[in-house]
Amino acid sequence: MKTVNILMGPKLGDLFHSLTVPSYYWTHHGIKTNFFITDKYDDFTTTPERTYQELRPVIESQEYINHFGVYDPSKDQINHDLNMFRFNGLLYTRSFWAVFLHSAFPTCPLIPKNYVSVDVPTNDKYKDYLLVHRKPGRFEWTDVIEKQYRHVMNQFDKKLFISFNSYAYDNFELKDEIEYLEIEDLLEYLTVIKGCKNFLTNATGTLCMATAINSPRIGELGKFLTPHYSQDHLFFDNCEFFDQRGVYTPNAKFLDPNIR
Repeated sequence: MKTVNILMGPKLGDLFHSLTVPSYYWTHHGIKTNFFITDKYDDFTTTPERTYQELRPVIESQEYINHFGVYDPSKDQINHDLNMFRFNGLLYTRSFWAVFLHSAFPTCPLIPKNYVSVDVPTNDKYKDYLLVHRKPGRFEWTDVIEKQYRHVMNQFDKKLFISFNSYAYDNFELKDEIEYLEIEDLLEYLTVIKGCKNFLTNATGTLCMATAINSPRIGELGKFLTPHYSQDHLFFDNCEFFDQRGVYTPNAKFLDPNIR
């Protein structure tokens, strides 16, 4: 079977976005991927070897993966180093999936509507819940941002703040209005946010994951990240986005475009 060798590194959210490329190779060209990780250009939260172990149940379960491993430059020949997305001319102007696809396919192909690049089981234990995550310090917490969070949260009788550890919850400005759910395992985390009613998060690794599995999601954007998500409603039917300046999704179901 013909395969392609792809290299990717930190951050974890970027890695999840990069999986659009091996998925596209499989769905559109019938080519599987040997996917390697390295700490090139940045650092994983842990070592590449520990990150490999955390990712292994997710990556190896994908139909398009032939082999998954830690990069060994002495023997692994790479066809696409997706770490080079950092130098792509589309960076800061287009959706992340477009940036990564252009890094491998200069013809700039488009993804099909509601594309799923990471397939995981659905855990429906929280199917009636709004799940919330906000990484502290990512963007400024303003009156506008707070009003949108409150507006969304008030539409759900059941809601939980979800995180891998309690740090984000302890620093969440509305923590007194929502209970905490801790899930340490990456695959379980993905299955839970895939099965929830909706997932409200700021633009950090969790939004990257939600995009890859195409979970219903509401994203808080900001700074240079806004252009990477603000047009995603053209390709996904179940996402809404906002930042300090307003709501980017026409006819948003949960966000209030009148909040200023």
